[in-house]
Amino acid sequence: MSSCPILAKREYVTRHDRVAKILHHSICTDFDIDVKQRWYEHEPQQVVTATNVTIPWNQPIITDRTIAANKPDIVIKYHKTARKHSGPVLPPRWLEIAVAVDHTVIAFHGKDKVEQYVLSLLNIIDRAVAVDAGIRILPKTEDNYYRIVRLFREKDVPYRTFPLPSERNIHAVVGGTPAMFSEQQIKGELEQMGHTPLHIIRLKRSGGAPMPLVVVILPQIEKSQQLFNNHELRDVAI
Repeated sequence: MSSCPILAKREYVTRHDRVAKILHHSICTDFDIDVKQRWYEHEPQQVVTATNVTIPWNQPIITDRTIAANKPDIVIKYHKTARKHSGPVLPPRWLEIAVAVDHTVIAFHGKDKVEQYVLSLLNIIDRAVAVDAGIRILPKTEDNYYRIVRLFREKDVPYRTFPLPSERNIHAVVGGTPAMFSEQQIKGELEQMGHTPLHIIRLKRSGGAPMPLVVVILPQIEKSQQLFNNHELRDVAI
């Protein structure tokens, strides 16, 4: 959206609410709620109740922990009608609206560039979830993940990431390894088998005595997966 602290409090809120009002008008129409015919004449009420739904507008919700942004734009709460209802009640729908562009952006950058920008957003992002520290973006593919990271770096946007499944190391527990077997000996034998162990960790009891267990950390490659097909290492179980 934008980082202008002055416009964000007035103009951007107005722009956001105009877009949300169109959606609210459409939802009310779908549920046969009496609204004005033209969306731009529609003024959303704080809470609208129909036969089978209740629709709060920009209302705070109670959460089990403190959340600063606790006012969803639109919520659709389904409930049973007065008639017989055979199926289960649908879960609530929470709608958050984010305005990516407006007419001023189109006028400055041109319709074609803005269209490609919006389509790119829709293609690379699967979900965007509001969290306490900001927005959690869930890309559709690993390639899109790297594209987003590269964009954040180019624009100097602060962010933090979680390792992808393909980047996570493999942890294998080797049981029955006597304390006389050092981590270096186990690492050497694994290397003779063609593996590339990153770390060997000897587990210890609460008093500090070594346990007959070691954790082997390997890179996420196909060869590492083959370790689980080997049921013995120095005559001990894996």
